[in-house]
Amino acid sequence: MHSTAETISIPFGTLFPLSAEIRKTVSVMPINPIENVLVDQKSRIKQLISDRVPIEHRQEVMDALRDYERIIEFLGKASTEYADHDRAIDAIRAFFTVHRRPATEEQIVETLRAGGFRKAPGQITAAINVHINAPEKIRKNYPLKKVNGKVGLESWPDVMF
Repeated sequence: MHSTAETISIPFGTLFPLSAEIRKTVSVMPINPIENVLVDQKSRIKQLISDRVPIEHRQEVMDALRDYERIIEFLGKASTEYADHDRAIDAIRAFFTVHRRPATEEQIVETLRAGGFRKAPGQITAAINVHINAPEKIRKNYPLKKVNGKVGLESWPDVMF
């Protein structure tokens, strides 16, 4: 299934506009980063390029292909584990549910940000401190404690820290 395209694109946006001459000659295969089609079809795509793209434009197309490989590799590694949490404390609670061990504030912030949580790092540390220091009424659903520089659930024994 091939279609002539004005640009090479992936579902997350249109990238790498091609020159008018290349647009006339290149058929672009749809690329699905979720299924990693590019990795499975790499040699086939290179063969299609060599068959259909004039030699004077092959380098431009191959450069675009390499850029897509890097983008798809990044998208495949990008985590969304914490992206669906609106509140920092909910993401922190999910962190402890997954990791089941105390961690430093910096480790928690880095992990949440790498996992797709989009709130500012200051909001994450503020939520940690509120749920360590606030009165019981405020922190009753998500009580945390800090021992030896590590943060964890209040119910965990101090020896874990």
